[in-house]
Amino acid sequence: HGLEARSPFLDHKLLELTATIPAGYKVQGRKRKILLKRLLKDLLPEKTLRRPKTGFRLPLDTWFRGDLKPFVHDRLGASDSPLWQFLEQKGVAQFLSTYEKSRTDYSDHVWALLWLDEWMRQYT
Repeated sequence: HGLEARSPFLDHKLLELTATIPAGYKVQGRKRKILLKRLLKDLLPEKTLRRPKTGFRLPLDTWFRGDLKPFVHDRLGASDSPLWQFLEQKGVAQFLSTYEKSRTDYSDHVWALLWLDEWMRQYT
């Protein structure tokens, strides 16, 4: 999964221009974005230009334990959920209870259950 937030770089004129630049100006061995970093060196701190790539993660755990907690319970506790064709409702309820009492982040599992429930509601 990925989140692309590079809309300034999607301008067709910019893309056409960058397509004409030889690869050696953009990549050298393991170094990437060489020309871009040179262009930005006076605008961005050196620390920013040299930092490694980092991922972007939604604060699901905070949301599921906070503002979205009622939604999670309503959706995954609904007696009409199509999930119960394949999962035991008591098991899911026990999982949610354990998750809420624990400090362990199982938000990815909750997210997967929510999406599976939604998908099944729409397509089954």
